[in-house]
Amino acid sequence: MSLADIANEKVTVNIGGETRIMTRKEVAYRKIIEKAMKGDIKAFSEVRSDVEASEKDGSEPRDVHITVEYVDPKDPNPTG
Repeated sequence: MSLADIANEKVTVNIGGETRIMTRKEVAYRKIIEKAMKGDIKAFSEVRSDVEASEKDGSEPRDVHITVEYVDPKDPNPTG
C-alpha cells in the first residue's frame, strides 16, 4: 500500500455535529487551513505554497482566501 493509497482512503469525520465522509488527504488539508486561519505562520506558508503551485501548474483552482490581520499588542484600539 502506497502513501497515495492511504491519503485517498475514505474516513468518517464529524464537523460541527454533521457526519461527513472524506479522504484522509482532505482531512489533513482542512486541519492545515484551520491552523493557518488561527495564525500559525508555518501552516499559512504551506497553504500559500500549495495555492501558488496549483496556479503555476494549471491544476484545478481552489477557492482559498485567507485574510491575515496583524495587530500591534501595544495598541489595543487599532484603526482600520
